[in-house]
Amino acid sequence: MTVKLYSGLPQVQIPTVVIPNQAKSNPNLVTCVPLGLSVGGAHLYFLGMKNLSIRVIIGILFSVVGLVSLFFSSDALMAAIWLSFGNGLILSDLRLTGVDEQGNQFVKPIPRVRTYVAIMLIVFAVLLLLLQIFMDTQQVGGGAAQ
Repeated sequence: MTVKLYSGLPQVQIPTVVIPNQAKSNPNLVTCVPLGLSVGGAHLYFLGMKNLSIRVIIGILFSVVGLVSLFFSSDALMAAIWLSFGNGLILSDLRLTGVDEQGNQFVKPIPRVRTYVAIMLIVFAVLLLLLQIFMDTQQVGGGAAQ
């Protein structure tokens, strides 16, 4: 099923999946879940976006900042700090879904190992940040002594 919205130009198409309502009060009610967005030929797919919390979104932004800083600067330590912290946030709270034997979707629990790796990445980012601060203070102190 595709829902077409016409609000002038361009035409917006939102591919959706229709899920029948499980409630006994109104069995004719359906839920439309968007699968993606198509505006003028550009496709943005957001299947599973309901699984993203604010921590995951902030983690994605931190990882993007780290990746961009790695490409545009020569400071690999600062990029590693951003990437480590961002990936730790993503791993700590990203919820995945699965399908059980009856075909129902459910949210899988976060594995304990993934939580430990996320904590380790965040602690590693803090340690790298402390190293960066130490190195910056050594450069400032060394320049002042000369």
